[in-house]
Amino acid sequence: VDLVGPELLSIYKQETTVYFTLDEIASCEYYFEEFDYGSGTDIFSLSSSGSFVITDVKEYFLACEDIFGNVGEWVVQV
Repeated sequence: VDLVGPELLSIYKQETTVYFTLDEIASCEYYFEEFDYGSGTDIFSLSSSGSFVITDVKEYFLACEDIFGNVGEWVVQV
């Protein structure tokens, strides 16, 4: 039984894009302020890696939910 949310394996910024990899398949969202999963901006569904484009905001909130409903949340400073 999986009771733990996804974890970040790697994250990096290249120009205006943040790229990341998770330790399991999940669906992810981000936003520029704290949010509850389900109300953010979709990044991808059912993948273990993704990216999002950044603007002039210096802090983003990232949340990913695995297929068992476990959520991992992180604050990403760029």
